[in-house]
Amino acid sequence: MGRLGDIALGPFVAAQAAYVSLRVERLPEAAGLRAGEIGNGPPLRLLIVGDSGAAGVGARDQSEALSGQLSSRLATDYLVRWRLIARSGETTSQAVRRLQRTPPAAFDIALVALGINDAKNGIPQARWMKATRQVITLLHKRFSVREVYYSGFPPVRELARLPEPLRGALSARTLRFDAALQALLDQTPGTHYLPMEFSLGPEAMASDGVHPGPLMYAQWAALAESAIRRDLQSDG
Repeated sequence: MGRLGDIALGPFVAAQAAYVSLRVERLPEAAGLRAGEIGNGPPLRLLIVGDSGAAGVGARDQSEALSGQLSSRLATDYLVRWRLIARSGETTSQAVRRLQRTPPAAFDIALVALGINDAKNGIPQARWMKATRQVITLLHKRFSVREVYYSGFPPVRELARLPEPLRGALSARTLRFDAALQALLDQTPGTHYLPMEFSLGPEAMASDGVHPGPLMYAQWAALAESAIRRDLQSDG
């Protein structure tokens, strides 16, 4: 999620967010390769784009993070050529600029994890939605992605490390963003909404209590794998 900033929800909540930012443990992005090839079978080109969740903050190595766990799952039936483009704390607009600077390449599918920093940093919903559309367009046109799987927002209400009223305010905002994201994807060809249907219990979280740990990355990868395999099988 990056640092908790001013989420534009009142002066007390903003002050509380700044205080929590100073107290939350700063975890690094997962170490390891950000591109690779794994498995056997028909080729499948996978691109993962996003913020700290995609970058693997909370995992020691990319093999324990979203990129490694998803590519390993798909590798049982496919020759997966994967690449990770992600940075902790990145907003959707920043991701747009990063994608624009990245040389064009061809991928079959993309998994996106973006938006939580927009929500917590007080980015207006309309501006975030515009940037989200830009991400999708770039993936389809610049990276030849056929199908984009866009991760929904996590159930922030379950983040016990965040005090009230900050937790409630951020939860309400992410719920609004999540509904808008789902509506956008429902009417955008070549995109799929991936709901974050798992608990944010302490056993699944990283030591900072905010980012995913390896267990949650495994659950996230399993959700993505299920959706991807379902669509690949229907196409085949």
